[in-house]
Amino acid sequence: MNEGTPTTLVERIAASASCPVQAVEQTLNDYSLNLTTTNRRHRSLRLDRLRIRGDKAGEVEPGSIDETFMFDLGVTVIAAGNLRGKTGILEVLTLVLRGEGRNLQADVLSWLKAISLDVHINGQPIGFRLSLDNSEITQGLILAGTSGDLAASDDSTASSANELARGFHQCWAEGCV
Repeated sequence: MNEGTPTTLVERIAASASCPVQAVEQTLNDYSLNLTTTNRRHRSLRLDRLRIRGDKAGEVEPGSIDETFMFDLGVTVIAAGNLRGKTGILEVLTLVLRGEGRNLQADVLSWLKAISLDVHINGQPIGFRLSLDNSEITQGLILAGTSGDLAASDDSTASSANELARGFHQCWAEGCV
């Protein structure tokens, strides 16, 4: 860097405003403004358990679906042949976490009746519950509690789990949650 090139934010502001650094510092002080950046808070999401329930239609293995996937610490590998649901699992996770799937096949979406996803967000166990009918989310719940409380709250909320939020079909259609 050339000598005289502004390196700090205050120096760059002073250079841009064509004024001395001391004037910028005094102005910031006068208005109690602090230009130091705070450390960004670490945020983490860890998947624990995904349960998918519904009724599979079609020619390949039609029937009732009730599958639970456990995600241990570390790397999880989902391995299966073609057209066996690997991408579907990822799309269901997206559906639960975002409220809409990106590329979930319409026929697969129509099979789904209930989805339970238990995660840890910043170390706090949180459960998401979606009910679906005719490819539409009809109800959603967000729960907090121990991992055991959440696992026991697939069909009804366990007494020791706390309901943080509840939404119904009209909210998704209108964009309110």
